[in-house]
Amino acid sequence: MTEFTRRQALLLTLAAGLPLASRAHAATQKITVALDWTVNTNHVGLFVARDKGFYHEVGLDVEILPYGDTGGGTLVANRIADFGIAGVGLFTQRAAGADLKAVYAVVQQETGRLVFNADRGEIKSPRNLDGLTYGGFGSAWENTLISTIIRHDGGKGVFETVTLGTSAYEALANGSVDFTLEVSTWEGVAAELKGVRQRGFRYADYGVPDEHTTLIASSNAYLQANPKAASAFVEATRRGYQFACDHPQEAGDLLMASNKDALTDPALIHASLKMLVDGHFLRSQDGVIGTIDRAKIEAIGTYLFRAGILLDGDGKALKEKPDFGGILRTSFWERNLPPRGGDVAEGDRGGRYVLTRLPIADRGRQRLTRGDPLWPAGHLPLEGEIAPHRLLPHISIIERFTRPMMVMAPSSAGGGMSM
Repeated sequence: MTEFTRRQALLLTLAAGLPLASRAHAATQKITVALDWTVNTNHVGLFVARDKGFYHEVGLDVEILPYGDTGGGTLVANRIADFGIAGVGLFTQRAAGADLKAVYAVVQQETGRLVFNADRGEIKSPRNLDGLTYGGFGSAWENTLISTIIRHDGGKGVFETVTLGTSAYEALANGSVDFTLEVSTWEGVAAELKGVRQRGFRYADYGVPDEHTTLIASSNAYLQANPKAASAFVEATRRGYQFACDHPQEAGDLLMASNKDALTDPALIHASLKMLVDGHFLRSQDGVIGTIDRAKIEAIGTYLFRAGILLDGDGKALKEKPDFGGILRTSFWERNLPPRGGDVAEGDRGGRYVLTRLPIADRGRQRLTRGDPLWPAGHLPLEGEIAPHRLLPHISIIERFTRPMMVMAPSSAGGGMSM
């Protein structure tokens, strides 16, 4: 086979295997997604993926269900929704027998903070919270969390609790309670925009394991029955969050346009997205997007178990530590990736193809980083600029990973190939 026809064949193979925007889908599969709260910036990747057509490109018709009084995890476990946004409740629900699997990490680190008014000069560290009043939300997790933070700093972990729900923020502002918990990327941003001065403590600085505060979950029943649709959903969702990280202004505008009645404060939306991106919540400093860290799942799960928060279906504390690896479904994004800059060994990435780096100027080019949605497995160990997600007419790239990688790219003259 000549060099020309060999590359043509490779391109045809790639075109047959990738979900491109130009490919028409004969049919689409319906998928429903339940939110965990009223729509906010944590959900931006879902709306971007839907409204930019990323789901449609992979043959999916995704409906994002409006939030009601029932959490996303409960709707998923009861087969009312195919996917749902979940948090620490995923652990407690699974302990009680719910069919739930985490498939995607919306945030890569904890977004919660313990906060109090900045003028409380007597609160210098968590031990000073002993004996004060906490404005809370009614979960056992909160009291355990706060007690840990206080005791880790040398206090007794004793405080009063008043369950207020979202009214806790107003109560904190007017001094009715001494401290509360908030999502720093939402309530924290809102307080700053209103000129409310706060100070606070990060959970992970005081003995609480860092965690993925927000996850996307499905049920094992759905994942087993719909493996291709589930994989396509996760991949397109990752792409939506990648877009939000790279284009936060446009993503924020799109989120508001899709939720005009619920999101009426552009300053809050854009400031929140800025914090999610700049603070490396949606995308870690290493470029990870969407990938669930097994170590974090194990650490927070073990913490909850030891605290007696995980109850079985009869409401009794679990006596044996669960296998927390069963909480997550790794096949969508976890692979044995070679180190950055290293060779790709035979068999890595299941023989997928990759777009090579381009030495020519193109406004669509970008750096591919770990967790990039082009491949559910993450990224290849390439440095430099490479082609964007959709194939462009001039890209002629491709090597199957059955040996150490060879990078192929158009020559500077625009014709032929250079190795």
